Amino acid sequence: MHLSIFFLLFVKFPKIKVAPPSGKTQKISLNLANFVPPPAPKPVPPQPKPQPVTPPIVQPVVPPKPKPKPVIEKPVEETLKPITVVKKKLAKDESRTFVEKEQPKENNITKAVPQKEKEKKKKLAKK
Repeated sequence: MHLSIFFLLFVKFPKIKVAPPSGKTQKISLNLANFVPPPAPKPVPPQPKPQPVTPPIVQPVVPPKPKPKPVIEKPVEETLKPITVVKKKLAKDESRTFVEKEQPKENNITKAVPQKEKEKKKKLAKK
């Protein structure tokens, strides 16, 4: 942009020579007797409206069902066996033992620091 401004300001253009106006003005006449109008355009038949495309209906493929096998019943023995109850020995469960909790030792982090109370000075009202 700077170069175009520089070019316009400092480059000298040659003077353009303009032809002197002629004394007579000639009128241009249009002979409409020889004018042939262009033929009218042929009418275009209207295009039919496009039909909406319906997707083909796809029927789901159902796998054939397996044939059930015949169930063979086994004979059930009705002999009752005596039920024996076995007492288990309980091992010492360490989660049930109770131990006294030790008091937490105070250190600098958990130690409560007593806050100093500031003395409030009463301001005297100026008269």
